Amino acid sequence: MIRQASIIMAVAGFFIVAIVGTVSGVEPHVCSIRALIGAAFMYVLGRLAGALAVRMMADAAIRRLTTQQREDGRDNR
Repeated sequence: MIRQASIIMAVAGFFIVAIVGTVSGVEPHVCSIRALIGAAFMYVLGRLAGALAVRMMADAAIRRLTTQQREDGRDNR
């Protein structure tokens, strides 16, 4: 799911950068290079943000379960 969202963000970013470059009058070669770099950046950023979100949710779930076990007196230490 994170991979799909990252790809969608990258494709959208590619077209946005390409359109902005074309409207600004940048040469097609330069515009395509910038769009590819922007898409790669968006893909990496999306993957990192997704991984961070999953890690944060897992950490919160583990902390909640640990807290519940301590309150119930089921601490295994």
